[in-house]
Amino acid sequence: MKELTVSQIKEIQLNILQVIADFCDKNNITYFLGSGTLIGAIRHQGYIPWDDDIDLLMPRPDYEVFISIFNKDDSNFKVFSNENDSKYCYPFAKVSDQRTLLVEDLNENFEGIGINVDIFPIDGLPEKKKEQVKLFKKITIVQKLLSYTSTPIRKERKLYKNWILRIIKLLNANCLVNKLSDLAKSNKYNNAKEVGMIVWSSNKSIPSVSKQVFEKYKLELFEGEEYKVPIGYHQWLTKVYGDYMKLPPEDKRVSHHHFKAYLIE
Repeated sequence: MKELTVSQIKEIQLNILQVIADFCDKNNITYFLGSGTLIGAIRHQGYIPWDDDIDLLMPRPDYEVFISIFNKDDSNFKVFSNENDSKYCYPFAKVSDQRTLLVEDLNENFEGIGINVDIFPIDGLPEKKKEQVKLFKKITIVQKLLSYTSTPIRKERKLYKNWILRIIKLLNANCLVNKLSDLAKSNKYNNAKEVGMIVWSSNKSIPSVSKQVFEKYKLELFEGEEYKVPIGYHQWLTKVYGDYMKLPPEDKRVSHHHFKAYLIE
């Protein structure tokens, strides 16, 4: 196998992005650039200079259609999701180029998945804030348990903590992922007035916005090609990141991912 450089990895990611965008346009599926990729499109017209991945968003109904039909095409690309693969341990999907292999230093759950693009579902939220808080608390507990199932046992860690980890590791990670998905889907997207990215939120609460934010799109440049962004991207990014146009301090301008990628020859 041939190890790939960062620029080669990005080239493959961009190819996956184009494949997804073309597939969605062909099948009338809504997608948007998301997370750092959305910030990159608005602020840099491409990758954030120190970023090295691509994230997309899909309203839950579109997300479910996408993961149910994408793999029917006989191609080098495959969507992985907990709905399609009982060994897959994330509550969001990844579209992988199966001609490559990704080796993640800090997480054992990437086995068999190549260079990929993440797709996160946007879900409906309860109308009452009190109910949103209750939902967030449940989501947080399951997320923490899920993260512990892939945390390695280390000798330098206190003995009782390693024993707790061993007990948690007895939990079925896929069951936890399914629980996260069930919680996220507990409020139907089509009936909701407010929506948010529930399954993988790192905030202290679920960032919620009006569903109108995601009801239309506009096109923005990302690395020389135009892709869809939500019409209310400013409201969404401000809710999630605050002043997203302001560059972080220089010591924070680093990748949070640790992986190597290979071309399967």
